[in-house]
Amino acid sequence: MGGEAKGLVRRGEESSLAGLEESGVPAGVEGQLMEVKPGLRVAAVDCRPQDDLRIEFETGEAPLEFSYYLAGRARYLIDHERGEHAFVSEAGLNTVAAFPRSRAVMEIPAGVNARMVAIHIEAHVIADHLAERPNAVVPELAHAAENGVFPYCFRPSTMPPSMAIVANQILSCPYHGAVRRLFYESKTLELMALQLSQLLASHRPTAHAPLNRQESGRIQAARNILLDDLQNPPSLFQLAGAVGMTHTKLNKGFRDVFGTTVFDYLRRQRLEQSRLMIDADEMNMAEIAYATGFSSPSHFAKAFLAYFGVQPSAYLKEAKGRRGVRPR
Repeated sequence: MGGEAKGLVRRGEESSLAGLEESGVPAGVEGQLMEVKPGLRVAAVDCRPQDDLRIEFETGEAPLEFSYYLAGRARYLIDHERGEHAFVSEAGLNTVAAFPRSRAVMEIPAGVNARMVAIHIEAHVIADHLAERPNAVVPELAHAAENGVFPYCFRPSTMPPSMAIVANQILSCPYHGAVRRLFYESKTLELMALQLSQLLASHRPTAHAPLNRQESGRIQAARNILLDDLQNPPSLFQLAGAVGMTHTKLNKGFRDVFGTTVFDYLRRQRLEQSRLMIDADEMNMAEIAYATGFSSPSHFAKAFLAYFGVQPSAYLKEAKGRRGVRPR
């Protein structure tokens, strides 16, 4: 990667987003890393690096990390005792992960606005939480409660609107000083509660064989085809044929890499693109709806509300308020 910024983190208690804070933050990268209470930290990163950014980090007994990817993309390559794991973070992805005793790389292309929030939780915090619910335990959490360390864990999923709203609030904190710290603490605990509630309700094991390098390449190629034309994408069968996979294998691969199906990934990208277009304020809502592939402005408004928890018109008003622009 030409002109890349590099950093190496060898602190076992830290993880991917914390790596940005620990490695000498390059130009174009802004972030906050705050200890909410002993054993519980939140990292918030708003990153548009001027050069290709490459962060290398190593973990010992790593914390559990709840991650929320709100914009942009980053590529991760993790080498651990169970093999090699690669995935690409995209807007709308939520992951629950722990990679103990691993060496990893995070890469963000130059000029890409990657916005992300992560909560780092040590095992004793989980043990305290589960003491009240001994019969409702996710296997990885039970292991941490009993042994004091987290096992390998990677659970990708589509971020629900409730989590996206709180994560965006953390990144857009308007306060300073003691009030800012109180705001971070309350929103971190709220986001943690949403995530743990979802985990404890699901009880779904996630152990499965990772994709091989060739399959991962085909999944990335399919993703690129989708992103090339959000307005007129190929059908699932056409996309699968273009990358040499069956449609069922392609959908499974998308779930493994992006935490969702091909169709939902496409919908998510259209909505994220529409949000950026609303922020730019260069088109009206109908133009944005059709430009991002929605069949009608009403369909677009309904999908936007379901995903972001706010109507497009209300989001535009908020965006103008953040920029200090008086709504027309």
